[in-house]
Amino acid sequence: AAWEPLELQQDVETRRVAIGAVSYCWLSWQHPDPHGHQLKTLSTALAQRLDELRLPLADLTMFMDFGSLCQKRHTTAEQLSFDRGLNNVTLWYAHSESLVGLS
Repeated sequence: AAWEPLELQQDVETRRVAIGAVSYCWLSWQHPDPHGHQLKTLSTALAQRLDELRLPLADLTMFMDFGSLCQKRHTTAEQLSFDRGLNNVTLWYAHSESLVGLS
């Protein structure tokens, strides 16, 4: 799923949606989470956050570095895309409204 930037900004500013970022600790050189254990833990934590009644949210948006940045770059276009993403990745982790996790 994706949000239009202005819509997401409004939802975050009104605290209807939380933004987050996760950096995977790689469990093997081929894949950070080959059996989905980290993803299952993350999804449980996010579900608990969405179920929280004292600070209700309509939704969460997550940036996951592994799935959002091209990992195996074979073409010049893929390398350029990776470089652009890498240059801006800190925005997700440093934003004052971001929930940040390392798995």
